[in-house]
Amino acid sequence: MNELENVKEWYIISRDSNYEISRLIVESGSVFSNETIFYTMPVTEIVKDLKIVREEIDDFAILSMVAVFEQKLVSILEDIYAGIRKNQEGLKSDLLEFFHEKALKKWHFEDILELFKDFVNDELFDQIKSIY
Repeated sequence: MNELENVKEWYIISRDSNYEISRLIVESGSVFSNETIFYTMPVTEIVKDLKIVREEIDDFAILSMVAVFEQKLVSILEDIYAGIRKNQEGLKSDLLEFFHEKALKKWHFEDILELFKDFVNDELFDQIKSIY
């Protein structure tokens, strides 16, 4: 299973577990043992908190997918760099080392995101940045 599939799987498990816990609480009332933080909380507060958690799970899943994508992109660029480095000559060498040290090693998702700024509406762009 690749890394994105792993993220998707834990996201679905977390999301569905949260949904089922919320449903059980609404149908049955508080069903928690006295060893949990929910034991003394009113049902309405538990359901409200679980809804907030669901929203956070969505954000974490997006962040995780972006991180996996970013790492995969950097890995691909590292492979390209390694292939080019084998065939480098003279001035190319300095330029290649600059690219590797200054750009590739320090490149983050925000840098990648900036490349797409002109193609994505401002609201979506700001939402992506706030999640990341």
